[in-house]
Amino acid sequence: MSQIWDFFIISKADDDIRQYENYLRSLELNVLTFTDIRKFTDFLGIMGDNARFRVWVHLDAGYRQPPYPGEPLADQLKKYSNRLIFQFLTRSDLKRNDEIKNVKVYALHLLKKEEVNKFPVNTKTALEVTSPQIFDLAILTATFDDEFENLSKEFNLRKDDAHSTETKILYSGELVSKRGHNIKVLAGYLAETGIVDAGILTAELIVKSSPKYMAMTGVCGGNPDNKKIKMGDIVIATKLFLYQKGKLTDKGFEAEIASCEIDTTILQQINDSKKDLCLSVEKDDPSRAKRYSDQRINVHMEPMACGTIVLNKSDGFKELISPADRKSIAVDMESYSVARACKTVGDGISKAIIVKSIMDRTRDKTDIDRSFAAATSAKFLKYLVRDVLPF
Repeated sequence: MSQIWDFFIISKADDDIRQYENYLRSLELNVLTFTDIRKFTDFLGIMGDNARFRVWVHLDAGYRQPPYPGEPLADQLKKYSNRLIFQFLTRSDLKRNDEIKNVKVYALHLLKKEEVNKFPVNTKTALEVTSPQIFDLAILTATFDDEFENLSKEFNLRKDDAHSTETKILYSGELVSKRGHNIKVLAGYLAETGIVDAGILTAELIVKSSPKYMAMTGVCGGNPDNKKIKMGDIVIATKLFLYQKGKLTDKGFEAEIASCEIDTTILQQINDSKKDLCLSVEKDDPSRAKRYSDQRINVHMEPMACGTIVLNKSDGFKELISPADRKSIAVDMESYSVARACKTVGDGISKAIIVKSIMDRTRDKTDIDRSFAAATSAKFLKYLVRDVLPF
């Protein structure tokens, strides 16, 4: 019979981990620690169906008033499988074992090997969950032409029949990072552009692959009053907002801004590496060497607007977007819903990254600039993933 694993789940990495691990190992248990539910479920996904294991959840009952920090972890485990058997574990001065939310609570110092050996053991088959395909990164583009074509080339994407459906074709690929990590990618593009379809596909990608990062790449329109931006420049959205949300009254339209922030740690990592990433993009595109030598690409990290209409008016940006956020640098029709879905789907396990490139100044659109912008955004994302982001 296979050995039994003891998985210890704790919500934060601190000195408590070593104390728990040392005590559990003193009971001759095979202990493996996880600091979040996603890492635990990912690990279960690659284990054999007959693997045997017990699960311990750090209750952190040192907090005298409930709810205790371990309770949200328990709720997530129950969502994963209501057949999963687990116990709470705490170092607090419990005089007896107790129950919280119908889950047994054990004091670490009261645990005895003989008692632990009588605990029920899980197998993955008994949980009645399917092993998810583990992907590190999911990527979305608004269109196939130019945007997905360039993305597919940079990430070597191929049609993925296992994850495609009758109504949606998805693609997968791999990229080896500088640290030697084999990054698995799942990607798709919209059948119809716009906020609604982008939100639906983003949610589908997150549910199917539970990626660490959910990225959107492609083209956008730049603020015509911002003299610093050029065609092909990279826009990293620091915040996404809807500029058309509001209420229409007899007095006129009253705007109600809905916004979604991007993770500050990711933004800091990009900011620290943006010059090197731009150089990598330029070196990787010798066919446009003359264009790069005449005008180097830059990275702009500012708020980005999102709406339901295509702006092709000289003063449209100033009239509709700048009043909502004077720092806004660009506009598209999808990115807000991608960032919003990352906040609300899958308990926020996927971090949004919006990498767009300027194709026009919301007027005088050309196919040449669109193709160039689609290429620079796809290449920038590739080098960001390969060289900078931790996996």
